[in-house]
Amino acid sequence: MAADQVSFLRDCKIAIDGRQQLLWELENAVLRQFAFVEKMGKHAWLRSPALEGTLRRAVERYEKYLGLFKMYPKRMFVPTADIDLVWHTHLCSPPRYQIAVSRLAGRFINHDDTISKETLDDGLETTTNLFRIRFGEEYSRCLCWDCEALRSALEKSTDEVDYKAISETVSLDVAFHRAVEIARRSKKPLPARPKDPTVPVIAPSEVVK
Repeated sequence: MAADQVSFLRDCKIAIDGRQQLLWELENAVLRQFAFVEKMGKHAWLRSPALEGTLRRAVERYEKYLGLFKMYPKRMFVPTADIDLVWHTHLCSPPRYQIAVSRLAGRFINHDDTISKETLDDGLETTTNLFRIRFGEEYSRCLCWDCEALRSALEKSTDEVDYKAISETVSLDVAFHRAVEIARRSKKPLPARPKDPTVPVIAPSEVVK
């Protein structure tokens, strides 16, 4: 967050008599939110070739995650990055959040981002185990462009799956999107997608990791 934005929040805190503590908490919340936005931005999901699939799966996983709170009301559960993104987004609409969470989790769930790392680690282990038991899925998963694009492609495939062809198509598609990302970050002209989908856009050594 820019220094002038932090200064503005502090000026507001001083200007409103009798509400310093409330505004101090607001300032800290905004700073934590900014750190979260920066962390999410590094995933570059908005420019991923699997954006639609990534967000849809994240929403589905978020609903299952909230379901754990209803099944185990005395447990504390920790979200993965994709679930946390949906959670933060859901919180932007407080009235709808309260209604939906009460239905899915059985009660209001506060998003506490001040919990210690040790507590989070214990909670993540519990969440991972119970998510696997209840939904038959692995909780933690790789969310890179390659894995997400492959998941989306496999979801759209028919019963007769040509895994090699799907893998090659996904690899080339992700390579193109990475070439665009490289050009964007380098402030260079964006590459055009080849007319022949089997033609690589860039060499593997140039791909952003």
